[in-house]
Amino acid sequence: MALAPESYLLVKGARRLAPAPGAPPLELTGVPAGAAKGMLALGLELAEPGAVAELSLLADDNYGRRIRLEPGAKRFPLDTAALGNGAHTVALLAATKSGGHLLSPAVPLKVRNPYELLAKAMVPPEQTGGLARKVHAPADPSYGGQLSLESVAAYTSGRDLQLRLRLDQVSDDWNPPHGYDHVYFNVLFDFPGQPGRRFFPKLGYSRPDFEFNAGFLLYGWGIRSFGAEDSTPEAYGAPLLGDVTDQADP
Repeated sequence: MALAPESYLLVKGARRLAPAPGAPPLELTGVPAGAAKGMLALGLELAEPGAVAELSLLADDNYGRRIRLEPGAKRFPLDTAALGNGAHTVALLAATKSGGHLLSPAVPLKVRNPYELLAKAMVPPEQTGGLARKVHAPADPSYGGQLSLESVAAYTSGRDLQLRLRLDQVSDDWNPPHGYDHVYFNVLFDFPGQPGRRFFPKLGYSRPDFEFNAGFLLYGWGIRSFGAEDSTPEAYGAPLLGDVTDQADP
């Protein structure tokens, strides 16, 4: 067809719509939209229940920590404490009798369980000088009482551990992204029943009743984790897997 200059042609016809996608063969239901705590009653929708040999719940795509479910279950409980506080994603993974797998769409889940006090200790005045009384505040007046630790409290919530450190003074004069400056925190853990190292890396200190297994260096501009296996008295070991956060209330 040839059209004359400055002419046009209108073509009218019914628009064909793409078919709507069907429901997924496996779907997780009952996940609350807001923050959750305690036990949840979740459900699932499965197109072919008889075809499933194994059924699991995945949190944050972590196959190693999957929670096994009964293949024929339509509802199941979930203890949010097993996930830990914070933002997560949850999904269902099914292994079929024919050797295939089904993965449901991931659903966001925010957990906010309360923390409970586990232990608290006050720092005696004679120990405010740090390990072996080797720590002395610099002469600069901006340091004030920021190297004076007054108390330490440990709180737990499911898998989470929260440490609260109280100092005589906290400042953010240097605009640190983590909300505090002028001070570093060395946090070391001795896991019961596991052999560790008797030295404290880069601190020139050790004690016969403590073998550290994991450590963290916290400061206003970052967080550094390290394990005991390849740590030395003069150097930190390789970073650990897992999430650690900190915040300050100056």
